[in-house]
Amino acid sequence: MPKVQSTLHAADLTLMSFLKFIKEQVEEVATMTDLLAIVTRNKDDLEDIEEYVARESGSDATDPTAPRVAGA
Repeated sequence: MPKVQSTLHAADLTLMSFLKFIKEQVEEVATMTDLLAIVTRNKDDLEDIEEYVARESGSDATDPTAPRVAGA
């Protein structure tokens, strides 16, 4: 019986990994859908788009190799 339990445990871990992957993909699609809506609505105002991306990325760390912000 231990082999059966081990196999079931491995299957559970595989399923959990797959479900986590699906959840992340759904989140990415939602994020890109929101970004597309923002870009479509503000296509003539790149600064608003940059502000949205900066705000939504949630990262306060600055990348020293990143180009400067437009209009700054």
